[in-house]
Amino acid sequence: MRLGRDGARGLALLKEHGLLLVTDPRLPSLVALLAGGPVRGSWWGHERGQAIFTAASELEDHPDVALVKLVAGKATFVHRSLWPALLAVGGAGAAWQTGGLPAAARTLRARVEKEGTLRADRLSPAARSQTRILELRLLVHAASVHTETGAHAKALESWSHWAKRRRVRPLRSAEQGRQRLEAAAAALAAGRAARARLPWE
Repeated sequence: MRLGRDGARGLALLKEHGLLLVTDPRLPSLVALLAGGPVRGSWWGHERGQAIFTAASELEDHPDVALVKLVAGKATFVHRSLWPALLAVGGAGAAWQTGGLPAAARTLRARVEKEGTLRADRLSPAARSQTRILELRLLVHAASVHTETGAHAKALESWSHWAKRRRVRPLRSAEQGRQRLEAAAAALAAGRAARARLPWE
């Protein structure tokens, strides 16, 4: 896949760290890279807003990149090198993922597991309201897709379906996966007055 100059810069930084936030005031992010420093509030109004959007879209569509709500609950690019770790953690169904999960969220997760993928715009409002909690607990993979009308919608995907589609196998244990992701998060935050907090921490 051919990337523009800004997208290529973002991919290079992602390869270096394994993780890269879309935006964050203290941790390395695509927005800070392309804006020349952290942007407080929305980056859409920044003079490089369109360039940032284009680069972010290119990265999201890149075959070596996954976009997951991972670091501090924020949209985080994850390089292919960390996919086995991500898959091991996401597919574990650990206590931090399932404990206290609302009944509606459990029902939605079961549907995603059964069907493989679900479009959020085709769900009832009650079911759609549960998508965020499933994302934040890494119980599903969620991505933006183009609909028939040209609009964007969120697609929920089971980790097993995602793994088959992306041709990746998980690490042997969730513990190994957590260790790999924790090491990458620590390296991302190295030398900064911020911690790259992960969902289970």
